[in-house]
Amino acid sequence: MSIHTASTAQPGGPPPPPDGGHGGIGNEPPPGAPVGEGVFLLIGLAGLYGSKKVYDLRKSLRTEN
Repeated sequence: MSIHTASTAQPGGPPPPPDGGHGGIGNEPPPGAPVGEGVFLLIGLAGLYGSKKVYDLRKSLRTEN
């Protein structure tokens, strides 16, 4: 027993021309995307999280002895 599913493709042909906005002339980055500040924030938070984990591990090892 088999189940047959019919599907249709979109009509062929080239894509429509760009409207001149973002990405109209090439692959341009969006204006005003501050990536650098977010990276430093992420690295700082990762450092704080790692130091908290080390602190908790050392604290638990001290209480076991």
